[in-house]
Amino acid sequence: MRKLTRSITLILLLGPLGLLAQNTRQLVSLNVKNQPLKEVFRAFQAQTGVNILVTEKILSGARKVTLNVKDMPLEQALDLCFKDTDLSYSIVEGTIVVKKKDRGGCRTKPQCQKN
Repeated sequence: MRKLTRSITLILLLGPLGLLAQNTRQLVSLNVKNQPLKEVFRAFQAQTGVNILVTEKILSGARKVTLNVKDMPLEQALDLCFKDTDLSYSIVEGTIVVKKKDRGGCRTKPQCQKN
């Protein structure tokens, strides 16, 4: 009985994670020309149910997107959206988090720190 309880608990804990991971693997279809990134994100969210976390500052500074994809995995479509931009994304607990790319600035490199 104790073994069964542990198995059920594991399924209950890990089950939602599996559902979140499935959402980011969903296929999207979109054909847009020179649309704001915000509109592209809205379309992706409507098609997949995945939440996209991004600041208004990032959205206002983002270039417009031209994209024509059909039945493409969401992550590949996002890669196309961010190609040749200063933006990147990560998936955190099933939410897509958009941020500026780390430019590898001197602040984080040991050779750049003053002695």
